[in-house]
Amino acid sequence: MKKIYKEIDTDFVKPNSDCDACDIEYTCFECEHNQVKEKYPYSYYEGYGVWTKRNKKFIEEQNEKL
Repeated sequence: MKKIYKEIDTDFVKPNSDCDACDIEYTCFECEHNQVKEKYPYSYYEGYGVWTKRNKKFIEEQNEKL
């Protein structure tokens, strides 16, 4: 079976200076979510700080089932 996801390296995520919840070393989840989704629209949060890049076709098939 073909693997449908790949883990995303989130080193590109940076704290937002306009956000009250972020600070110098910490990025709040909302800012992290926005930055990851902007770069990888078909990403999925697995939990425990792990984001995965999903296969576009798989996402479309799952959405059809809803």
